[in-house]
Amino acid sequence: MDIFNPTERQQIIPPPPPPIPTATSTTINTGPSLSSFGAEQNNNNNNVTITIDTKQMQSELERRQQELEIKAAELAAREEALKQAGDFKRTHNWPPLPSFCPIKPCFFQDINVDIRPEFQRTVQLGYNLWTGFVFTQMLNIFAAILLLIYKVPDSASNLSFGLMTFIFFVPLTYVSWFRPLYKAFKNDSSFNFMVFFFVFFMQTLVVALWSLGLPTAGPCGLYVAIKNMDKGVILAMFLFLVTASWMGYTAASALFMLKVHSIYRSSGNSMAKARSEFTQGIISNQYVQQTVANAARQTVSQTFSAATGPASQQYSGTVR
Repeated sequence: MDIFNPTERQQIIPPPPPPIPTATSTTINTGPSLSSFGAEQNNNNNNVTITIDTKQMQSELERRQQELEIKAAELAAREEALKQAGDFKRTHNWPPLPSFCPIKPCFFQDINVDIRPEFQRTVQLGYNLWTGFVFTQMLNIFAAILLLIYKVPDSASNLSFGLMTFIFFVPLTYVSWFRPLYKAFKNDSSFNFMVFFFVFFMQTLVVALWSLGLPTAGPCGLYVAIKNMDKGVILAMFLFLVTASWMGYTAASALFMLKVHSIYRSSGNSMAKARSEFTQGIISNQYVQQTVANAARQTVSQTFSAATGPASQQYSGTVR
């Protein structure tokens, strides 16, 4: 039979097995994966957030620019109105006195016009502080009047002290420290800053002593309030109110001086600049220039007369 034929058995060769596909030879396209889709979604969200923040910042900047333009337009319109009205020389408007008063205003004061916008609040605080000083002086006078009504010994001295300090210190403080403060922020003047610091510091010390109400000082302070507590409830309450006003004003003055000093240091001013401004102010002063010119003229004339006097006398004697 053929199945026992060895030659035919050798000729039958089984076919080779099919090749096993490897991981490198196969590429399965399953579409975008979940990780890539999540990354794209996060990028889209970030882009949306950045766009929204940029739009908000741009709108805020546009709003601020519009406010600055409106303020600039108001200042320009005000200056133009002053020019057209013939008031370009800035007629004095402070103190605001009625027209029938024989005393006329002595200064021009307009914080919104003369002071830069970033310093207007500071100057306004200084003016409010000066107004608080005037109010505290009035309270001191009323307390002295109450002492006089309650027939407290030495109450007349308290009243005279209150009236004298109100008459002299109210205008003096305005001229000696508020006007230098106003000019310092208006002209960026180191010299006016120095004047303000010196005078305002001295005033703060004086007010601190007044708040104690020492017997020899005269103001209605802490000592006077404690001493007259048994005279009446109304009197004691008013005296303690005056004491609290003096102390509160002292604390507010110290804080305000620190605030102005921080602005002064950050603006680049110095003592050398103050000396330079003072020297330039003296040299450019018309009265100083006239005085120096007159002194120089007299010196030259005296020198010339001293030099030519003996020679002229000798010449006259020779001619004779």
